[in-house]
Amino acid sequence: MRFFRRRLTRRVLRPLSRLRATADSAGLTGLIGLFFGALALVGLQLVIVAALWVVFSKFLNRPFHIAIALVLTGITNPLTVTPIYTLYFVTGCTVTACSVKERAVETLVDAVMFQADFGVMLDSLNLLGITLLGSVFYAVPIGVFGWFAGRQIGARLERRRAERARRAAKRSIKPIDAVAS
Repeated sequence: MRFFRRRLTRRVLRPLSRLRATADSAGLTGLIGLFFGALALVGLQLVIVAALWVVFSKFLNRPFHIAIALVLTGITNPLTVTPIYTLYFVTGCTVTACSVKERAVETLVDAVMFQADFGVMLDSLNLLGITLLGSVFYAVPIGVFGWFAGRQIGARLERRRAERARRAAKRSIKPIDAVAS
């Protein structure tokens, strides 16, 4: 157990604590990563986050940490995508009062998952639109949570860096009596 804790500390936690993240950049990282991770855009999430990184860092001069944002998009992974997208679809149907029959959804899932027939997926843009609409209702609060949590983490990192700098400066300044003797 100590081996794994040491590896986790050395490989993950120390590099994260050494990031020069401000509260604003950490908040933006959490917002973008979690918002696009919660949207029903499988396959496009990483591309959109990378494109936003270019726009934010090059044109708007508001960089965020792309590696962390890309990892945060993983909240919809292959293990969780089915229940999450089902929840999105049900929410989208509730909002739009759709009349999609359960059999149509089963046919779509069967065609996409087992037959790998992506033509069916393109033909059923209505179902995908409903799912995307349902995901917006969850992505917005999750993104806002990511912004607040990221700002808290960034502020904490800033305080820790300032405390370390203060301690290092205190150690480097020696009293005159100690230097004279």
